[in-house]
Amino acid sequence: MGGTEDSKYSGPGFVLTENDSYQGDFLDGSKHGLGKLTTPSETYIGGFEHGLYNGEGQLVTKDGSIYSGHFREGVKEGQGRLQKSGIVY
Repeated sequence: MGGTEDSKYSGPGFVLTENDSYQGDFLDGSKHGLGKLTTPSETYIGGFEHGLYNGEGQLVTKDGSIYSGHFREGVKEGQGRLQKSGIVY
């Protein structure tokens, strides 16, 4: 189990807000490490760094599109795989 340092949570945990849910790792109160974030518009499973998508992950959007690949500072980066309407790009 994680703990707190300067009132900021670190370690594994779960947060549920009115619109979002996150289950995964935290560092100094931010999503950091592996986790799953679900919002009204998308679900992301993968790496986080300082609260942003980072490293390998999979993003599923409300329209059913699935992107699997690398993220850096919250943005898709490099080669990845996009599946949309049954077509793989």
